[in-house]
Amino acid sequence: NGGGDYYSYPRFSNAGQTTTALSVWEAGSHMTASGQGQLDKFVISAGMRNGPDTGTIRFVFEQNDSDWYISDPFAFTGGGNNFLFSAGEASWYDYTPLSGGSDIIGALATPTLDYTAVGFRSEVTRDAGSGNSWSAVRVSNFAVTTGTIPEPSVMSLLGVSFAVLFAARRTRRS
Repeated sequence: NGGGDYYSYPRFSNAGQTTTALSVWEAGSHMTASGQGQLDKFVISAGMRNGPDTGTIRFVFEQNDSDWYISDPFAFTGGGNNFLFSAGEASWYDYTPLSGGSDIIGALATPTLDYTAVGFRSEVTRDAGSGNSWSAVRVSNFAVTTGTIPEPSVMSLLGVSFAVLFAARRTRRS
């Protein structure tokens, strides 16, 4: 982002009105292919186009091309807000992106962190006393890191290696 690029979705909002947006990227050549890693960290830099608005960011991901999950919200206001979010330490909820014109955040869930798509959901509320004006979330950085899922053969090899080391150490002590 050396050139100052950003992603923004503005909406003319009445005082007290809330705008919700969902941005998602499917796994492909620009991302680690599904099944080769698990979600590790989400990073986002987000702010508001105009104040005085308040907002939240939630991270989302899809698993198995059908199961969606959403994180707890992170509150943000005004200019640059930077969030680093550990996927493995998060509370995740079942999520239906659009159903009957709105999304549904369901019960607490315990997904594996395999993914087929990742993104974020933002919600901005125009301050009730501020009048009507443009509201927008501006994102200047969004990144996801993954960790490798060890193959079963690697885990077996590690287990045998530790057993051999343990036996060799016991033999030396005797």
